[in-house]
Amino acid sequence: MGKNFFNKRCHYSIRKFAIGVASVMIGASIFGVNLVEAAETGSVGDKEGTITQAQPLEKLPDELAAVLKKAEENAGKEGSSTVGNGEAAGAIGSTDSTNNPKLADASGTPENETKPSEAMSGGQNDKEIAKPSQPTTPETPKVEQTGDGTVELADQFTASKPASKDSIVAASKSADYLKKEYKVFPTPQKVTYGEGVTALRKQVNLVMGDQLDIYTRNRLKSVLQDNQVSYTTSQSAVAGATNIYLGVHGRGSQAEQNMSKVSAGLFDKIDAYALTIKDNSIFIVGKDTDAVFYGLTTLKHMLKESQVPVLRNVTVEDYAEIKNRGFIEGYYGNPWSNENRKELMRYGSELKLTQYYFAPKDDPYHNKKWRELYPEEKLAEIRELARVGNETKTRYVWTIHPFMNKRIRFGNEAHYQADLATIKAKFTQLLDVGVREFGVLADDAPSPVGGYHSYVRLMKDITNWLTEKQTTYSGLRKDMIFVPAWYMGQGTEAELRTLNEHLPENVHLTLTGGKVWGAVDQTFLTNLKKNLTEGGKTYRPIQFWINWPCNDNTKPHLILGGSEKFLHPNVDLSLAQGIMLNPMQQSEASKVALFDMAQYGWKQWQSAEEAEQINDMAFNFVVNDRFEESSVSKAFRELGKHMRNQNRPPHVTKLEESVELAPKLIEFYNKLKSGQNLDSERKELREIFAGLKANALLLKEKGDQKLIEQIHYWLDNTVDQMNALEAFLTATEGLTEKNDAKVWEYYQAGVKHYDQSVKHAFFYVDHYEYAEFGVQHIRPFINNLKEYLALHIQSMLNPDKFVTTFITNRAGIEGGLKEVTDGDFDTHVIAKTTIVIERGDYVGLRFNKAIKIHKLGFATGTNTADNYTFSNAVVEYQNEKGEWVAITSSAYTGRERILEFNDLDITAQAVRMIATAKKDNAWLAMREIAVNRPLELGSKKVRGTISLSSNLIYKYGTSVVQMQDGQENTESMMAHVDQTNVTPEQAWVQMDLGGLHKVKRVHLMQGERDKLASGVVEYSADGTNWTTLQNLTGQRTSDIVQEFTTRFVRIRNTETLSKWWRIAEFRVDVDSPNLDLTDTNVDALKETPVVDSLGRYDLQIPSGTKLPANSYLGMKLDRIHQV
Repeated sequence: MGKNFFNKRCHYSIRKFAIGVASVMIGASIFGVNLVEAAETGSVGDKEGTITQAQPLEKLPDELAAVLKKAEENAGKEGSSTVGNGEAAGAIGSTDSTNNPKLADASGTPENETKPSEAMSGGQNDKEIAKPSQPTTPETPKVEQTGDGTVELADQFTASKPASKDSIVAASKSADYLKKEYKVFPTPQKVTYGEGVTALRKQVNLVMGDQLDIYTRNRLKSVLQDNQVSYTTSQSAVAGATNIYLGVHGRGSQAEQNMSKVSAGLFDKIDAYALTIKDNSIFIVGKDTDAVFYGLTTLKHMLKESQVPVLRNVTVEDYAEIKNRGFIEGYYGNPWSNENRKELMRYGSELKLTQYYFAPKDDPYHNKKWRELYPEEKLAEIRELARVGNETKTRYVWTIHPFMNKRIRFGNEAHYQADLATIKAKFTQLLDVGVREFGVLADDAPSPVGGYHSYVRLMKDITNWLTEKQTTYSGLRKDMIFVPAWYMGQGTEAELRTLNEHLPENVHLTLTGGKVWGAVDQTFLTNLKKNLTEGGKTYRPIQFWINWPCNDNTKPHLILGGSEKFLHPNVDLSLAQGIMLNPMQQSEASKVALFDMAQYGWKQWQSAEEAEQINDMAFNFVVNDRFEESSVSKAFRELGKHMRNQNRPPHVTKLEESVELAPKLIEFYNKLKSGQNLDSERKELREIFAGLKANALLLKEKGDQKLIEQIHYWLDNTVDQMNALEAFLTATEGLTEKNDAKVWEYYQAGVKHYDQSVKHAFFYVDHYEYAEFGVQHIRPFINNLKEYLALHIQSMLNPDKFVTTFITNRAGIEGGLKEVTDGDFDTHVIAKTTIVIERGDYVGLRFNKAIKIHKLGFATGTNTADNYTFSNAVVEYQNEKGEWVAITSSAYTGRERILEFNDLDITAQAVRMIATAKKDNAWLAMREIAVNRPLELGSKKVRGTISLSSNLIYKYGTSVVQMQDGQENTESMMAHVDQTNVTPEQAWVQMDLGGLHKVKRVHLMQGERDKLASGVVEYSADGTNWTTLQNLTGQRTSDIVQEFTTRFVRIRNTETLSKWWRIAEFRVDVDSPNLDLTDTNVDALKETPVVDSLGRYDLQIPSGTKLPANSYLGMKLDRIHQV
């Protein structure tokens, strides 16, 4: 052994120390382990620095050579297995903890060498393999300088618990194996089954071509070891053995020479491979070594489906539809741990993913300290990440962002060359620890000197340098992503057109799909190509950066579905180079989306229904590491139906959750409000809620611990919410039974559980978020029940209290009681779940007690869309017997914008407007429902004009609309006009009221994280002289109730903020005299104003007013008020 062993088998060496005897002994003590065992398990690594090519033993310092020789001798004494040169060494490989079971009722005859069916492509291989007198000497794998510490698994392995002969024979006769159809994802492009089976028993021999890298060779060996299959390795086939051939297409490998013919043009495809199992042999030929690795991954899944290593004869011809299939750590939440990162790369390896792009917000050496080299301890971490990426083929891609902090300098040649040298030094440091792919980011940063032409220059220079280094660093890829400043562009921008035309061919322009939260979408790609090829230019396929399932904009929620919304079916993927997803900070839960994308990028789905089926399968693989369903994976999938929330239009695609459950919740609540019998509906919902609770408890108990550690907050929230729902449902029984004590008991219990449900806090960067399950429908349903029961209890405690509720049968209603009773035509309720108004759809009001109605009005549609209403409808009231009675009028058909009924004399428990005919292509909206008052009361709001300071621009396609739409879940987003990711000092947002007004209140709601740390709310009558209202010190909401007269109100930033600025609401309430509320029979007093502000009504009677006899002056309010 000795020197020969070291030269051939040890693919590592001690870093070149600044050497002394003490240093050598320290290095030896670090590696004071069984070297063979370490090589076989991959546990050896240089903890002190970079790993270089191993030196021959005789050239090492004498002290170090002696230490290594002694370690070899010790290893030889302790082991009994065989390494690459056939000499004895320690037994290796992981083993199963249980014996493989026998197949008791197998039938048929063993067929280990059978002819393929005529349906299989190719023909019979009739070459005979000569039986050598002695086993051939295993081929010694070539030594490779990986830099990452990878060591080759042994060329011979003896399983400690192989499948028994009886179980092999039984499987070979069993229809379960003879007729098996394998379940493999991503789905192979073409699978042709043959007759018979091939068993991996007794002697299995590996014949591997020269063009395979160490990672592909190790893949085959690890697959066999994991399945307890013994093997040897040789340069040619061994007669009588099951030979496994691996080779690269067009390189003269024995695999290709002996394998059946494959379809013409197969190896012109992306990552193409052919896998054939027949005649007691297995052949895998790939377009390159990576493609062979993917073929081995398919083989691994086939073996995983088999209790014993018996495989049905089959031919697989397979390829991907897009080249790069990966994910980027680019979200804003808590960065993944290194263990998370390694786990995701290993997971990606099982699904033929290609890259993990490293761009975490917590690594300063990627951005803020891009000019500095990594310290040794951080470099060791990257070496380990690079090793895992290389061995899994989900490569660790290190990215640099040199355009934001201490930016790269293009204005001076000497400065540029110095900065370029800095990048090269950084890349060299990373190359030395095994990194083999890079990327460059310029997103959210100001344009450099020279603009986008400087991007082109830099990428050309880096490309040329990487090309030179490919001769030094094995496996180095010069392919790079480049993310420009206009990553959300459509191709009309000069920057994108220049980059498309002039970036080097190996550099892939990376875009987010036409908007920040874009999708892989055919319309976008078609328009992009059209825009980029204007003037006869050539289009180059782009790389997609897809911000899904990233939950930065919906932090309390998990996103476990919605792939069809971000990865559209029937897209021409030849127009794209790759897809990388930006996942959630919950790395384990992100595996669901990664599974979906792996399938899409390999074999694109053709419909939303197919995408949903793939998503269902993802839960099986995430939970079970297999494609078969289990009770635990089913539980996770069922919970996942209610964890998809993403609803922040217009810049984010809405994902629907609780699709099957939502109509049941709406029906129950509508029937509850209408006083209908709910026995069957209550029973059904109880079963559903009990099932969700059981699923959460099962997953928490039986699920993978890594997953549960990250998502138990949502599971606990689920259990609490289901407990609350059970209590509230029981309380509704009390309503039916008129059992107030029961209502009160279970209402209290429900509130207690619900209050507990909102306390499951998880840390998010610098604060705590609170997990929410079922936020779109389940949580609103809980709140509706809670509110409805609370109103009943209030009536119990205060029988004279008058309560009004909004009623409708439509799902997904936006808005409610406030919007239809505020006297403001600018507000409305609207149902958007379908664009059809069905016969029987209605909106209305219900009262907790019957009231006399003299005047009733409906204002339909919205202020900007008069079509969003009925084609035909009637207005009805519900009498004290519970009967609905039409209010007839020949003046109305029900499609009018305004319907008013005066001089009524009815007593009603409810009123509504209900469709009497179907209407297509319309949402259902209502601006106002007025009872005993005018429809429009005159708004107290003054919609001023909002402007920005000259150093601010709107981002993400937002505008002033979001801060004035009355919706707290939409936000206007702003940042520095020069495109940097900052909000500058003295930036401001200002409202001009158009003239002097008496202001009563200023309401400001900023973003949850993107808010001013130091700022001021101030006002001015002339726009020059300003008075401070309130200082801002990081609070999200400011509600300033103070009377003053002004024209301008503004929010001003007083120190530079290293993030964007978001505003959800900016509103100013003013005293606006309302004449609609004045009630008098004196003509001279009809202009007496009523000031309506903050729920207070002031009749401003002129001084000295005297009322004549039999005259009156008062107010007619919008509803009954408690005085």
